[in-house]
Amino acid sequence: VSKPKSSKKSRLVFTDIQRRPLRAIFQETQRPSKESQAQIAKQLGLEVSTVSNFFMNAEGGAGTDG
Repeated sequence: VSKPKSSKKSRLVFTDIQRRPLRAIFQETQRPSKESQAQIAKQLGLEVSTVSNFFMNAEGGAGTDG
């Protein structure tokens, strides 16, 4: 009997090339507009939802590393 495959997506780990600009943008603007987030996502090759989640998570942990 085989187990059903999990539909949960694996956790994305940002590369250093993606993380640096995201952190720099967060320092300037903690919550960029949806249009800005879409541009950032396109430039970094990420989903808009991923970029949006980064900023939401960064807000919650502002001042912490990671």
